[in-house]
Amino acid sequence: MVAATPFFADRGCHIRIYNEIKYLQRLGYDVELITYHVGRNLGEVKAHRISTCTRYANFLPGASWHKIYLDFLLLIKVVTHFIKRPPAIIHAHLYEGLLVAWIAKIVTLSKAPIIFDCQGSLADEMYSYHLTKYPGSRALYTLFCFLERLLLLLPHFILCSSQRSQSTLTSRYGTDAEKMSLVPDGFDPELTLSTKDSDVIKLRRSIGVPDENFVVLYSGTLSRAKGVHHLLDLVPQAVKANERITFIFIGYGDLLDEYRNALSLYVQTGNVIFTGQISYFDLPTYFSIAALAVDPKHSSTESSAKMTLYLSASLPVVCLESPNQDLEPYVTKLSSMDEILPLIRAGALPKEPRRTFNLTSYSWEVLAEKISTTYLKLLRKTT
Repeated sequence: MVAATPFFADRGCHIRIYNEIKYLQRLGYDVELITYHVGRNLGEVKAHRISTCTRYANFLPGASWHKIYLDFLLLIKVVTHFIKRPPAIIHAHLYEGLLVAWIAKIVTLSKAPIIFDCQGSLADEMYSYHLTKYPGSRALYTLFCFLERLLLLLPHFILCSSQRSQSTLTSRYGTDAEKMSLVPDGFDPELTLSTKDSDVIKLRRSIGVPDENFVVLYSGTLSRAKGVHHLLDLVPQAVKANERITFIFIGYGDLLDEYRNALSLYVQTGNVIFTGQISYFDLPTYFSIAALAVDPKHSSTESSAKMTLYLSASLPVVCLESPNQDLEPYVTKLSSMDEILPLIRAGALPKEPRRTFNLTSYSWEVLAEKISTTYLKLLRKTT
């Protein structure tokens, strides 16, 4: 696997990479990850990192000028590794990872097929995260659409993490549907919700949740691209509607300091709690104290790893968009975040996820089998 990212940093893309590796290894694959120099090492992941020759330590999603030389160093590392241990399969994450993998394959004369793990449209995500800040953003968007079209010609097969990204690749770029399959963000069945009532009470008190408060939870990057500002902006109205409410925001991002200051009064009263970065492996404990989970992301081709995790913990979910159609019966879709206020005012919940919902198809055990099937088909074609 080639991943142009600071793995591991407790966010959706990295959670996906980790679970793919974990369960592919259980199927007998020898998976080696080549990634950036920064990030947390995980015991189950055999990671090879680029040289540490920079102070770059940005763990947030999105583009950076630093990534130009980081990706050059990544290319050198990938080429060196391919020479030492020629791969049978090349599995690339993110568009930079795809380009690096393709160049390394050409340089080393490798015959290994390239699988691209597509977690959203390059052009759309660049527009959401960055391009709106610049004049001529639409022209820049057109340029990135052109670049994306070229990059999509490189892989032998594409794994899409959401139905929206799959349909975008087909309708906008004419990518052959036979060259793609849907492998949504899943959940780890071993990371289950098994917290004792006493532990729930202890956690609530340790982070400052008043005993009687109704808890609304958001987990993920605190950035405008994720839509979380829509939820943060509603805090004053929500507390006015129901004083017995606590919003818990799990994660980090460029909005953290801004809103921690703006909502300082509500932080003092226990109506808002910013936890900062929480280990992915501790999320079930935090989910256990929530009454309602929110995904405020709007009109994105990205998947939503958090939504599947919420549902696997049997949390009621409200959202603006559902990345995959088969999740829609189990979440409450809002046309705007304002529609959450009546629920908060009443201290009521939307319909609960059906506990009979068969999440099996979203288990990483099953999803890894699907990836393995793709691997084997490609290997048969290329050997």
